[in-house]
Amino acid sequence: MNNTIKRLLGYFLYMIFFGLVFYWSLIYQQYLERQMIGSFNAKLIMLYMATYPVVLGMLLALPLFICTVRKSGQWYLDWVKLLGVGLPSLYITFNVLIYFTLGNLLPNLFFWPGHRLLSISEIPITMFGLIFGHTLLTAIKKKST
Repeated sequence: MNNTIKRLLGYFLYMIFFGLVFYWSLIYQQYLERQMIGSFNAKLIMLYMATYPVVLGMLLALPLFICTVRKSGQWYLDWVKLLGVGLPSLYITFNVLIYFTLGNLLPNLFFWPGHRLLSISEIPITMFGLIFGHTLLTAIKKKST
């Protein structure tokens, strides 16, 4: 089979897999929301809302990570990318969850930047979660020997 057709088929199957994961995760989110309404316990849905975009970001980075795995060379971690992009996106993604679990242990100033973004919309949690998940996998690289 031609290499181009193999790649096309691989990406097509990847998109089907990604779409199914996305669909199942939305179904699960609805289930958690119904559970929260019945129990008045929002911690589980908040944990899900923080981790779900991270997993999706990792799935988006999966094709590039597979290409990295196939290369020969020595593994290394791009600390600059992980600290420069990953740490701030991790902070925004888990800001609300940290606030509701450890809020009384940390000063209010710690939460101010995240609360400013989140008071406008929930979209920053999703966007920064995607960025963090993508960064987790793309910060792992190989040096060619």
